[in-house]
Formats: sequence, structure tokens, C-alpha cells
Amino acid sequence: MSQGAFEAALGKVICDDAFRREFYDDPEQAVARVGFQLTFVEFNSLRNIRLTAVEQFLDHIDERVRRADELGVELIPKSTAN
Repeated sequence: MSQGAFEAALGKVICDDAFRREFYDDPEQAVARVGFQLTFVEFNSLRNIRLTAVEQFLDHIDERVRRADELGVELIPKSTAN
């Protein structure tokens, strides 16, 4: 059930600036520090994503979405439709 770990690691690379810097400096240590259990294929797939590709992707992501929980952004309430 490693797919969830891969998705979490990918999300952390995208959303967490400090983790991203650590990951691209030393991917093995970064992944181990946060405890992601990735397969060899998953780890290599993540490691092979170029930093420039992540940065280009981030140009399209609103910073408020990337760190919404830390910025105190008000969430849209769930629908109460019956």
C-alpha cells in the first residue's frame, strides 16, 4: 500500500518549500527523516522529477493553497444540502 506514501511524498515536494530543498539536496535522507515508505520504483520516480519542472508547476499553484493551513485561510463550508 505504498501508493499513498508516494502521493504524500509528491505532495510534500510540491507544497513544502523546506522539504523540497532538503529533498533535492539529499533525497534519501529527506524521505527517511519524514518516514515515507517508498518502493525503489516510487523513490526513483520522485527523485527523477527535475526541480525546474516542480518550480514551473508551482507557478500555477496559488501560495494560499500550498500552505493554507498555516496561513489561516478560511475554508469553504461543506454543503448542507439535503
